[in-house]
Amino acid sequence: MINAGILRESIMIQKLTTTQDEYGDVIQTYTDYLPLRASVKYAGGAKSVENFETWNSQTVVFTTYIRNIDETMRIKWKDNIYIINSKPLINYDYLEIYAEKLKN
Repeated sequence: MINAGILRESIMIQKLTTTQDEYGDVIQTYTDYLPLRASVKYAGGAKSVENFETWNSQTVVFTTYIRNIDETMRIKWKDNIYIINSKPLINYDYLEIYAEKLKN
């Protein structure tokens, strides 16, 4: 069982919503869906060069209780956006989400 005391960080799960404007165009935006408490750990990173520009990526593991999260959602934490890399791992009583920081 996960210790509730390690869930120290506040994160926001954002869900993709699709709407149509008055001209019939499809507009996709992310809206705040679920505020959570989570444990956050850095899992690694990488450095790459794209178009003569250096970029560093960060992979982060979010651990929480809530289970209704999938890879179409994203996570907002400390004014940064993290894209969920794969289907969240469900353990016996908690969920591990591997996510990568979105480029600014």
